[in-house]
Amino acid sequence: MRNFFNDDDAIEKIIGGLFGVIAIAAIIVEMCLGDFSCDAVAGGVKDIASTLITVVMLIVAIKALRPKKEEPFSFADELKTILSSFVADNGRMLKAKDTEEGNQNYYELYMETDFNAYFGEKTTLRAGWFMRIPPVDESVYGTEGVKISFHLNQGTFFGHNKPENEVDAYAIIGEKIKSLIIRETEETTLICQYNKAKKEIEIEFKKPLTTKDDIDMFVGLIKKIYNSYLVLGDAGVNI
Repeated sequence: MRNFFNDDDAIEKIIGGLFGVIAIAAIIVEMCLGDFSCDAVAGGVKDIASTLITVVMLIVAIKALRPKKEEPFSFADELKTILSSFVADNGRMLKAKDTEEGNQNYYELYMETDFNAYFGEKTTLRAGWFMRIPPVDESVYGTEGVKISFHLNQGTFFGHNKPENEVDAYAIIGEKIKSLIIRETEETTLICQYNKAKKEIEIEFKKPLTTKDDIDMFVGLIKKIYNSYLVLGDAGVNI
């Protein structure tokens, strides 16, 4: 009984059942008044069948008119779904991986550093880690100070040829991407800096991330930096 009343269709079933019982009772009374003659029974059976069809159609109509119940919003589920979709859409270049470093766990994206992979061709360089974020969890992203990092790999930007002045070469790329992020985001939202020692672009969010808009902004940043890598990367074309 408890399961019945918890059923989403319980109201429709009750209404349809009441109408059906009333209609069928009336038909039986009508057959009694007709002394259960063959004509009365045949007419009653026909009326009962017609009534049941009408009741079913009524239940369907009520269900169609009732507003659909929306699933409660889950930040973690939504972010995981969108990240998975992003990785799947760029499967030739990106692979997701859960990693552990010391006492810290991370969700990482590895990116092919040989751009031949983008065109479905054989690659000559190993993939390197492109992005690192905390594991997706409301308790983590719902607090201030969530950090994400993007690593500059030699293969991505210089191929097999290491630049003569590595520090300056990477800094030019890092500062260029940093400037793009700062220019296209609000100062109240995040802090973006280039870490010379680690060759990483580091972003720290000033406010908790809890809404659908926060997810769009978060994933939008990842896509923007990914596209920057593609634009600034070494195509490996020798002329």
